[in-house]
Amino acid sequence: MAMVEKPLTLGRYKLLAKLATGGMAEVYLARQTGIEGVERLVVIKRILPHLAEQKRFLDMFLDEARITVKLNHPNIVQTFDLGQEQGEYYIAMEYLEGESLAFLAKESTRKESWPSPELAASMITGICDGLHYAHELCDESGKPLQIIHRDVSPQNIIVLFNGGVKLVDFGVAKAVSKVHQTVVGTMKGKLAYMSPEQCLAKGLDPRADVFSMGVVLWEMLARRRLFRRASEGATIHALINEPLPPIRGKRPEVHPELERIASKALEKKPDDRYPSCQAMAADLREYLRNSRAAVGPAEIAAFMHELFADRVRTKKELLEKLQKSGIEDISFDILKPETSESMPSRSVADQVLSKTSLSALGLDSPGNRAKLWLVSALFAGILVGLGLLFLVMSWNPAPPAGHTDIKGPNKVVDGGSPAKAEADKDAGAGKSADSASMPEIDKPSQQACLLEVKSQPTGCQLLLDDVKVPGKTPMKEVAIKAGVEHQVTVRCTGHLDQTKAVVAGAGQRIRLNFAPKRRAPTRKAKGLLRLDTQPWTTVYLGRRKLGITPLLDIKLSAGRHKLRLVNKEAGRKTSIWVVIRPGKTTSLFKKL
Repeated sequence: MAMVEKPLTLGRYKLLAKLATGGMAEVYLARQTGIEGVERLVVIKRILPHLAEQKRFLDMFLDEARITVKLNHPNIVQTFDLGQEQGEYYIAMEYLEGESLAFLAKESTRKESWPSPELAASMITGICDGLHYAHELCDESGKPLQIIHRDVSPQNIIVLFNGGVKLVDFGVAKAVSKVHQTVVGTMKGKLAYMSPEQCLAKGLDPRADVFSMGVVLWEMLARRRLFRRASEGATIHALINEPLPPIRGKRPEVHPELERIASKALEKKPDDRYPSCQAMAADLREYLRNSRAAVGPAEIAAFMHELFADRVRTKKELLEKLQKSGIEDISFDILKPETSESMPSRSVADQVLSKTSLSALGLDSPGNRAKLWLVSALFAGILVGLGLLFLVMSWNPAPPAGHTDIKGPNKVVDGGSPAKAEADKDAGAGKSADSASMPEIDKPSQQACLLEVKSQPTGCQLLLDDVKVPGKTPMKEVAIKAGVEHQVTVRCTGHLDQTKAVVAGAGQRIRLNFAPKRRAPTRKAKGLLRLDTQPWTTVYLGRRKLGITPLLDIKLSAGRHKLRLVNKEAGRKTSIWVVIRPGKTTSLFKKL
């Protein structure tokens, strides 16, 4: 997903970047420009061109627009416009800066930092208000539109960074004014949040949305999933038949009144539930008043900024850059609310093979289950054996003490004398051309020439005629050949090499002092990195955290760098190498 190749406009809207592509439409971030230069960011939802030619899909798209354009409530995403430009249909909607309640629950689980029961109840109260408004909405003649959302779930509840809450996605909403009516018996929406009557494909009224709100409230209080099971059949059975588990058994901090409200919304029979979302919201408000808890927009905003500090900062920086200039070849899905799956299930059924799954594999009998465990054990044994074999093959014992490894005729290895092995090898047999180029250095004796070398700073490498001498400065006894001019060099980190010529007589001791000059600091060339991943990841360079993808114009020194990409929520991590060229921008996309 990348920015549009050329700046495009649809009516009054200039498309800035693509946010996502769904099964039916593309979603763009756009700028609406009004008179006197008044501007605002909006989201443009444009039906995919090949679907716009099919009446069924076009009717579904227009149905959503006809419903949402009528909705004007602080707890429902605002739809500004339905337009057509050169045969392309689009919806202009409010841009929401926040995250879904599903992602909030997921992050709260990971960071062990949940909103209080009262704060969660405050969020749910706002969504109940928005739903009741939609349920009661009438057309221009005063006739009720009878809108039912039918897909109320944590993924469709957005908690804004400013503390507001909004309901989104009326794509499967039902209204009497719909041109494209849903086929009788078809289920839409997320199964684990449906009402029993919706699962049974019976007639629906606003109490179906009340049930869904009850599921969301229960899960936020219990901090676990309620009805989701390992299969659709098991989920439907739980929705229709299974009794409601108690919340306070594992969450005693939840007030009994809150549990009562959730339980009433979750009654299997519609007549036993709250008659409306307004009635449910009234009980929640009464409880919050009595609790005297501070749970307004300011408290919700503070919680969001603490939980999503990195994402808040990343989105803000990204929006600022987009406003200034377009950025090509990079994904911007981080700018839309994250709507991935929420919290863990209430049982281990989703974490292990269910009985149904074992049966499908032919492994449900005790004998076959034993075979499964045997195969698993054998496989584990093979892995252990391969690991041991790898260790044996890669083991490289250290050489015995005193062993010298001469790597090439012109190398001097720590612990041995220069070219000693080569000189011994060639003794009595004549010198080879390579060994003849080595200076002959005798062991110190009464007649030997010796160098005493000091340097400032200390710890420098000494080179004798361009050959490294073992050890670091200061050095007291370095043997050299008498009557021959030698080039003595010291090499210190951060300093220029310093060289002195010396000729010594037999038995002479010479002292040399070096003070090499510091290298002038050089500004290392830098380049820019643009990196995006799917899914999003946190990017590290060593221990330095570069940020959350997409990364835009991150300055790095020229050269090759190893980056670590981590998404703990999705259980994915990997490492990649990037090459930064001086003064250039490197753009990369990585799908994990």
